[in-house]
Amino acid sequence: MKTIKIIFCIAIWLVLGWLCLSKLSQGIHDENLISQMPQSTYDEIVDTLTTRNGFQPTEHQIVTYYYERFQK
Repeated sequence: MKTIKIIFCIAIWLVLGWLCLSKLSQGIHDENLISQMPQSTYDEIVDTLTTRNGFQPTEHQIVTYYYERFQK
């Protein structure tokens, strides 16, 4: 029983570590893309999403909209 608990604990920590690393890499990717984006495109996306949602968009929302709209 103790072995099962240890394996379960290790599995939980591995999953949590993987989730943290994936979020971190996503954030780094979003920041890099936004820094390379033309200012006019960035402003247009922020204005569109702010008008649509009623609040300032997150970096990930900006990147997602950029891929959906401008990368077709």
